[in-house]
Amino acid sequence: MRALRQPTPRDPSPLLGLQVRDWQRFGAGLAHGEGGLDVYVHALEERDRWQRDLGRMPRGTAVAISRALAVGDRAFSAATVPDELGLLQRWSWHAGVGSWWWSRVPAHGPLLDALWRS
Repeated sequence: MRALRQPTPRDPSPLLGLQVRDWQRFGAGLAHGEGGLDVYVHALEERDRWQRDLGRMPRGTAVAISRALAVGDRAFSAATVPDELGLLQRWSWHAGVGSWWWSRVPAHGPLLDALWRS
């Protein structure tokens, strides 16, 4: 009788990399006016999850993911301005407290217009 081989868990790193690249592409896309309000809020929620999950990862993985997130953070920051009028307040009730990305809105374009109308 042959022993059954136990399946080994798959390495999540490639999937994590794809998700981080989504944040990088999101930040870069904002500069071109891409995305809608639902996409914007979802991306910020995902960024909250990343921040929360970094503390649960092995140190080496967390450092690598943090560096990759920083690329998207810089693109996001460059395409946004401080939300001085509180346009995101109604959307950030569930957001991470003190998360700087919830205090920034697109600098221009249809997404900023959508925030004004919401």
